[in-house]
Amino acid sequence: RIFGLALSLVALWRIISFLQAVKHSPTFPRGQFVWAVITLAAAMTAHVLMSFFAWIAIFFIILTSPLPFKSKIKNGFLIYFVSTLLAGFFFFPMIFGFSGGGSTNFLGVPSPISPAPLYYLYHFDGMGPFILPILGIVFLLALVLGRSKFEEGHGILRIIIAPFLKLVFFAAYSYIGYTEFPQKYYYINGFIPMSAVSIMAVYASILIGLLFCSLVRSSIRVFPIIGIIVISL
Repeated sequence: RIFGLALSLVALWRIISFLQAVKHSPTFPRGQFVWAVITLAAAMTAHVLMSFFAWIAIFFIILTSPLPFKSKIKNGFLIYFVSTLLAGFFFFPMIFGFSGGGSTNFLGVPSPISPAPLYYLYHFDGMGPFILPILGIVFLLALVLGRSKFEEGHGILRIIIAPFLKLVFFAAYSYIGYTEFPQKYYYINGFIPMSAVSIMAVYASILIGLLFCSLVRSSIRVFPIIGIIVISL
């Protein structure tokens, strides 16, 4: 799972690089595209669930990219289609049951399954004391940036929407069980709530990187705050 998550993050990076190349290059960036689909296909074969989460993140990345609508459709289709073909030797037998293993129930049993322990947010178990400090830094950076604009005139929401939505999803997945809403909800088979806490830290760290880069590119003078953030990291 950790290896699959790592490959998924590399795939996200390569796909973002590909989309940036599409925007700035007069011709189709074949090299960037090859790297993008190969890394995504490798992530798909490394861990099915982590690649599923990556697919959702890629959808939002493409949706919020500053590309024309037709270009989003075209390049999104190419990414999904070619990477699926490359990983087909692994996925098609599993989906269609060629290996004789039968179908897999993606959604697990409904509640009750215990939500992640609250002490995972601050204790040395799980991800230890990293979660709350990381979320605090995300909040601080977002508060400082506010409504600042990037050099291209886009608001900050376009850049952070994909990792932010993934962070919200994994936080809800981990702790929604404490709210008893909804009264019946399903967990993903083989992915218990406490497993999602560590992935919260991953996407929160991505948010820190994006917000920090945006802060550096902005005209806001916040060198003392930057010092505090670096020390806290």
